[in-house]
Amino acid sequence: MGTHGYAAPEYILTGHLTAKSDVYSFGVVLLEILTGRRAVDKTRPSREHHLVQHMRSWLKDPEKLGKIMDPALEGKYATMAAHKAALVAYQCLSGSPKSRPDMSKVVENLELLLNLVDDVPGEPVMHVASQDDTRKEKTTRRNGERESNNGGHRNKAMPPKKTVRGRGNQSEELWEWSTPGEGKI
Repeated sequence: MGTHGYAAPEYILTGHLTAKSDVYSFGVVLLEILTGRRAVDKTRPSREHHLVQHMRSWLKDPEKLGKIMDPALEGKYATMAAHKAALVAYQCLSGSPKSRPDMSKVVENLELLLNLVDDVPGEPVMHVASQDDTRKEKTTRRNGERESNNGGHRNKAMPPKKTVRGRGNQSEELWEWSTPGEGKI
């Protein structure tokens, strides 16, 4: 009967899954990504156990959004992109299935955010290449190094550099690659 915290309200009532139920579940995942929190967390105060119930109304308020963003980001995110992603999550989490967007519209709205760059402090940790960029650049691996063919010029990438990001008593490893003259990728 659905994964607790991710199931759409109508699915809980009727047991019938629809495309709009999936959109709701995706909205929960998007909210988890934005906040860095789990859909259900019994270690939090009782009013905060259920992420959607506690934070859905905050998603549409840009002033509150900064308070709910994943603290591990340390403020290093594009605020306009975060706000627009939060609005997508808000729409996905509508209590009425008819008010939720189709998944194709969700994808369209999120793809627009890939090109949105505004006020991100610091340097990017990762560059996300569009499909067009990936088609233009052919990459091969030799001896643990990455070579890319950019317009006939070959650049050898430096070996990846490990970065550790911590949150509470947990930490995770991230990798950064850089190619001379290209910056981080």
